[in-house]
Amino acid sequence: YPADAHWSPLVGATHAPFDAFWYRKGMATPGIQEVAETGNPGPLVGELDNAMYLSSARAAGPVFQRDETTEMMIELTADAMHDQLTAISMVAPSPNWYSGVASVDLCDHDTGEWKTDITMDLKVYDAGTDRGMTFTAANDAIPSAEHKIIKTVKCRGYAFCGELGDESPPEVTGVATLEVMVK
Repeated sequence: YPADAHWSPLVGATHAPFDAFWYRKGMATPGIQEVAETGNPGPLVGELDNAMYLSSARAAGPVFQRDETTEMMIELTADAMHDQLTAISMVAPSPNWYSGVASVDLCDHDTGEWKTDITMDLKVYDAGTDRGMTFTAANDAIPSAEHKIIKTVKCRGYAFCGELGDESPPEVTGVATLEVMVK
């Protein structure tokens, strides 16, 4: 990681199945693009202000530096119809990378009970809106009509791990941990 690595404020929402505000192999909305490229959660928070999302929130404050013990917290409400969680935070500096989760089940559908806690190691995703491949790549925006799908960032020697040209690079995981607790 570069010396100035940091995170943008966390944004999350609860929703019904299939209503995640981002998902792997989907296309980035303007709000996702803004978080992924600049860390600004404002446009995404605006997109989440509709009836599809029962509850949405963003972490307060500025970006968080990596050399600090960082804990971002948001409080959300879920119900039987909106029992999934989606969240996002920019990995910075980067061309358009973020970490997060999409459509995490908050309910154990086998038992019908709410999960009391969830802990997950998070992956890094490329929003498909910039061609950059390193943390400090110059801005090389992809025109809107040519945006690529959201995909996991893989270790190819450019960022995070591995040697340049790895034949079968693994997905980048463990950059952050998500903990969900019932209050």
